[in-house]
Amino acid sequence: MDSTTPFIAIEGIDGAGTTTLMHNLRELLEERGHSVHTTSEPSRGEIGLFIRKLLSPDYPLEPDSTTLALLFAADRRLHLLTEIRPALAKGSVVLSDRYILSSLAYQSIGEDPLWVKTLNQRVSLPHLLIYVDIEPDVAMARITARGKALERLETLEFQKMVRQNYVNMLASWEGPSVALSGEDPPDVLAQKALSHCLDLLP
Repeated sequence: MDSTTPFIAIEGIDGAGTTTLMHNLRELLEERGHSVHTTSEPSRGEIGLFIRKLLSPDYPLEPDSTTLALLFAADRRLHLLTEIRPALAKGSVVLSDRYILSSLAYQSIGEDPLWVKTLNQRVSLPHLLIYVDIEPDVAMARITARGKALERLETLEFQKMVRQNYVNMLASWEGPSVALSGEDPPDVLAQKALSHCLDLLP
């Protein structure tokens, strides 16, 4: 990733608090005078919006793992080209709620992990990966408390498998990374993440 400003990916299972961390981290960075662009995957592009529709419990057809792996890889490539790199070129720190490791953790369930990795070879690695770890039962309790209909992948058994994939794949991650506890209070978690982000900034 050729950029003087960092691209930081925040990862974790559903309910880990990645979205809250992203917004809190943005506030802390902006307070220090940094321009920050926040984004997420699936993206808000056409492919990303279609993925969100597929994952909705209201969609009549349940997508298979192959379809999802292909769609997520295509969405990520366009996300990188149309949003992430342009924001970095403007001098903004980019924070993304989910990125490539989410595909390796989620889509490798039901698919060959090496094939999923190959699909995502044409995207750049982030300058820093922040993994938010949490027990799946705690995460599912948070999701249930929202009172919204669960998405297709939001089941305890599935999230247990995803969490194990995250832990295994983080051990062989090729770039800078840090694992933090998603059970920390949101403000404490954000401060811990900030300390790692500031190492990348002037």
